[in-house]
This record gives sequence, C-alpha cells and structure tokens, in this order.
Amino acid sequence: MRLHTAKTVLGLHAKSSTALIRPNSINAIGIIPCRHFTLLSPVRTSETRPQCFFAQQSAAYASQTRPAFQASPFDPKSGKKATKRRGQIIPRKAAVQLTDKARQFFRLLLEKPPRPNVVGIMLNYDQSATGEPRMVFSFDFVTGDQIDAQDEGVSLEILEDGSPKTPAETLNDGLPKLYVSHNAFLKVLGATLDVDVEAIKPILYDREGNVMDPNA
Repeated sequence: MRLHTAKTVLGLHAKSSTALIRPNSINAIGIIPCRHFTLLSPVRTSETRPQCFFAQQSAAYASQTRPAFQASPFDPKSGKKATKRRGQIIPRKAAVQLTDKARQFFRLLLEKPPRPNVVGIMLNYDQSATGEPRMVFSFDFVTGDQIDAQDEGVSLEILEDGSPKTPAETLNDGLPKLYVSHNAFLKVLGATLDVDVEAIKPILYDREGNVMDPNA
C-alpha cells in the first residue's frame, strides 16, 4: 500500500520495469523525504538526482560563481582594462628604409618643431581626412605621450659609411625619429619611404620599386 502511494505521488506508471523506487526511501506516512533517491533502469546506469529545492539552488549558485583564481582583466593601479603589448624585441633592421631626401627633409622639420615637446614624426595609415572612402599614407608631428608601445622608431642618423643606424644602436639615444604607426606597420614593412616635398606627403615604394597604393 505504501509503495502504491509513493507511485501516485511521483506520477509513475505501474510498469515498474522502467523505474523502481527503493522501499527504504519511503517514510512511515508514505511520503518521500527531501533527500536523494535512486532510479534504477534495466538499460541505463543508475543516477542520483537531487530533489531538494535548496540543493538545486546551491548547485546553480556554485556553477555561476567565478573561480577565485581567475585573473582580473583590469589594471589594479589605473582601473582601466589592461592591453597586451608586444614583447621588447629589438629588430635587426628598421621597418622602412629612408631615401636621402626623406631623411634630410624630416631632420629639417624637426630642427624647428611647432611645439617644444615634439619628439619625432609619425607615419600613419588611415582613412582620408576628406571623408572619402579611401585609405592614405600621411605623416605628422608627434609628442612622447602620443607614441604607442607598438609604434616602431626609425633613426634619422647615419654612420660614417653612409648606412643608416640600426634600431639597436639608436633605441635609447634620445634623438628625434620617424615613427611607424602600429596601424601602418604591416602595410609598409620592408618599403622605402620618400617624400613629395611640394605636396608634403609620403611616397612609399615596395621591394620591386613600384609606388605603393594604400588602397591595394
């Protein structure tokens, strides 16, 4: 009689071959207490299912709780989201080669900069300032706080034999430089930089000597 009452409460059919309840899980008044009970199946391995509401809520809360060892994506000092930076690997060669005309032009510009805190000239690769849907190469004066860790400096100095100084030789020399923006780095890597003095705009040549199209 107690077993029949338990089947009625659980809404189970009389076919006990698909699911059997252990008799010792029924108390004296024929109600299953708030604890685990085992369902036995002739096909599937027995599994334990919590029926207590508190146990279900505790399991749900535990699954949503972030592990204590998870690192915070924010910088503890500034409170801003941390950004990944490239490792401090010094390249053997500069990102771009400068023609003599371009080197002299940049050095003349930096002898009398428009602001005393200017530290160099930045080669950019961005959308046209006219609003047209096209990309352009450009350059502008840059201050120290405008240089990103991923921007690469190119020395304007040369050695006695006329060859340009390497990045390792000029890394911390404190002299003004041409900086290649991280937005332009992959586009101009290995190119030769010249300058149209009349239009005051950069001209870049690829390794075959062809003028580079910024929209190509």
